[in-house]
Amino acid sequence: DAERRLVVPGLVDCHTHLPWAGSRETEFGQRLAGKTYQEIAAAGGGILSSVRATRAASEEELVANTLLRLGRLLAHGVTTAEVKSGYGLSLEAALKQLRAVRRAAEVHPVTVVPTLLAAHEFPPEHRQDRQRYVDLVAEEITPAVAEQGLARFCDVFCERGVFDPAQSRQVLAAGR
Repeated sequence: DAERRLVVPGLVDCHTHLPWAGSRETEFGQRLAGKTYQEIAAAGGGILSSVRATRAASEEELVANTLLRLGRLLAHGVTTAEVKSGYGLSLEAALKQLRAVRRAAEVHPVTVVPTLLAAHEFPPEHRQDRQRYVDLVAEEITPAVAEQGLARFCDVFCERGVFDPAQSRQVLAAGR
C-alpha cells in the first residue's frame, strides 16, 4: 500500500569506485585551491595514494568499505551500481578488490555490476615500462578475472598522461 507515498524507479549509478581503502580528503582542498590532478599526483596523491592504501588493506576491510558505500548509495535511491576496481593495479590486488565486490553484492540489496579497471593508472613499479603493465593487464590480469567470473565488464582510463588510445584498445580487446 503506497497510500500518501511516492513510488519512483530506482536510480542507476553507472560509474562508481567502491572497493578501496584510505582517504584523499586533503586533495579536495588542493583542487579548490586550483591545483590540477596532475600536480596532486606528482606530489604522491591521486590514484596512487589510494593504490597504496588498497594494496595494504585486507579483503575483509574492502568488503566492509564496499558495504558502507553501497548503503550510502541505497539511501540516496540508487538500486543498481556499476562498481569498478582500479585501486590495486596488480593481479593480486585486482582479484582482492573484485572478490570484495562479489562478497558485498551477495549480501546487499543494491544490484551490483562489477567492472575490472586494472588500467586506471600505471603503478609505481611499472612507471618506467608502461607497455609492460599494459601487457600485464591484457595477458594476465584480465584473463584471471574472467576465469574467476569476477567482472562483467572491462574499463580503461584513456586520458593524456595515462593510457593512450592504442594501449586502451589493447586492454579493451583483452576484455572482450
